[in-house]
Amino acid sequence: MSYENETQSSQFLNMKIRNRLTLIYALTAFATMLAGGIFIYWFTARFHHNEFFRRLDERAEITKQIFLEKNETVTQVVREKFLHTLDDEEEFVTTLQPDGRDSLNKLFYPGLGSEILEESSVFFWQKERQGVAKRYLLPGGDYVVVVTALDFFGQSKLMNLRKILLIWTALCCLILIGVGYWATGRALRPLELKILKASRISGNRLDLRLEVKNPHDEIGALALAFNSMLDRLQAAFEAQRRFVSNASHELRNPMTAIIGEAEVLLAKERSPEEYKAALHIIQTEAERLERLTNNLLLLASSDSMAQLPTHRSVALDACVMEVLEKFPADRLMLNLPDTDTKLMVSGNPSLLAAAISNILDNAFKFSGDQPVTVSLTANHTDCHLKVMDMGIGIPANDLGNIYQPLFRAQNARRFRGTGFGLPLAKKIVELHGGQLEVQSEEGMGTTASVYLPLSLPNEATAAMRT
Repeated sequence: MSYENETQSSQFLNMKIRNRLTLIYALTAFATMLAGGIFIYWFTARFHHNEFFRRLDERAEITKQIFLEKNETVTQVVREKFLHTLDDEEEFVTTLQPDGRDSLNKLFYPGLGSEILEESSVFFWQKERQGVAKRYLLPGGDYVVVVTALDFFGQSKLMNLRKILLIWTALCCLILIGVGYWATGRALRPLELKILKASRISGNRLDLRLEVKNPHDEIGALALAFNSMLDRLQAAFEAQRRFVSNASHELRNPMTAIIGEAEVLLAKERSPEEYKAALHIIQTEAERLERLTNNLLLLASSDSMAQLPTHRSVALDACVMEVLEKFPADRLMLNLPDTDTKLMVSGNPSLLAAAISNILDNAFKFSGDQPVTVSLTANHTDCHLKVMDMGIGIPANDLGNIYQPLFRAQNARRFRGTGFGLPLAKKIVELHGGQLEVQSEEGMGTTASVYLPLSLPNEATAAMRT
């Protein structure tokens, strides 16, 4: 049984939205019409039955006047009323003596004799017949008048009403199914057109966008969301194309130099000095190729990381000092905390050192002979590493692309580099829960700010130099 239910549910979910909505609409309409028909029929039937009971009550009263009172002064109107009997009407008159009560129980239903002793009037059903039993206390004794009849007219009206309601319900359902199918088709037509247009969008046609007629309805909101996704995809595709183009260019340069030098050496005999010079070029280009490959692998691995693989508490100030040893001290202007102050962050020391090294390498590379200022400060929650140079700066048009791998600004292409420094640094900082911000102006220098959360509160930070 469970398998059948799952199969039916799967079939329903696999239906087209138009058919599914039409089916739901039709079932809802049928249930509503059926409930309304039952409601109307029940109240109408109840009204007819109560009306017929009232007429039976009148017939019992007339029967009492004619058969029990036996009064010659009964008006002609009462006699005329009595002449108009009900369908299959039967009257029964008896006393409330024990034998009379037994007759009531036998002729009609057990318990009627007892009920009439407690109630002056009792309305009852005897299969399809309706009846009324009324008690009368007269000078000649205690009597019961029972009148039963069939309501042929009322039953025929109710049967006719049932047919009308069933036909009306079926007809309305058919009309509503047609209207629902047409209405859902009309409502979903814009969605079908958008699906048709979306099917034409490919990697070569990412410039296509869905038309948005009404941004406030669900289809318009869906089109806006889809267009926004296409914008992001187009940007990602363009970034990927630039990456592939730049990567091909960067990989081709050292490979061309290595192959060229090797061909020169193999063309004819060379002097030891020429061999040494060529091998030095080959070594330099091979090292450049190795750095480029390592950076590509590191960037790929960092992109696949959802979180740091291994991390522990790291003294950021000690990490910065260790990295600074690789750079010329005569060009450094330091603003670091006291030696007794430890700025502890949770992270991977090797990755943090790589990020800081990349930022410092860019600062020294593009600042020429100008000094580089390194400062480290903290508040109660974060520490702030700022690296500021007075170099060539970054053009405003290129500032938004500095985090794309292998991207190099127009004014930086004369400097050796791979374009991996800032993208790697940003990814590493974000993996540590921090932020990297770069502010720059062409010809005025660049400031890189790294914000990392402190792993533990440190009251000693209040004593830091600012």
